[in-house]
Amino acid sequence: MELFVGDLPRKVSATEIAVALKHYALRVEIHVMEKTHHQLKKPIHFALINVESEKLGNKIIQWLGNQTISGQPLVAREFVHRSYANERRALNWRQIPWEGVERRVSERRQHKPSEETGGEVISHRSRQIFESEGFFSKLFN
Repeated sequence: MELFVGDLPRKVSATEIAVALKHYALRVEIHVMEKTHHQLKKPIHFALINVESEKLGNKIIQWLGNQTISGQPLVAREFVHRSYANERRALNWRQIPWEGVERRVSERRQHKPSEETGGEVISHRSRQIFESEGFFSKLFN
């Protein structure tokens, strides 16, 4: 069973957590991590703990839920892996136009308005098709 322990102070190490858990489990795997919160843009510190059994994991969750480190109460729960479909992007994120600077510089991907089409954007391949069928000559004659 994997456990999530959140709201850790910045200076807590895996060794300190292992010492605190020594009377519950001798063999635990602990990873202390730091990531940047996507909305608050500040670092958050948490730990992932691997324990042998679900029963032991539930005992540790109860015990850690009542503990504080440096005056900060801990958050403990079972760790749940996120699925790829559970992204934090908006549902229509592909349809929202990009407001930033265009970084695509290859001619193939960056279309410029054409004088022949009256300023409309037309791809190179579409131009080849139209020219081969005499589309522009019919349009402008």
